[in-house]
Amino acid sequence: MSMWPSAKIAETAAGQYASTAQDLARGKRSEIDHLNGLIVRRGEALGVATPANRLLHAIVKLLESK
Repeated sequence: MSMWPSAKIAETAAGQYASTAQDLARGKRSEIDHLNGLIVRRGEALGVATPANRLLHAIVKLLESK
């Protein structure tokens, strides 16, 4: 199996930043509540653990509060 598609994506995305990172860099509130926060809330409602999303949500909220 070729790694070409992954390598092509990596080349294309080099130097680009996620919208959440851009928001934090600008001192703006991010859309984290609508992204990872939604996953956490839905997981809670369904009884499904979402530890990675919970951690990402908490870290971004902490960074937003500074």
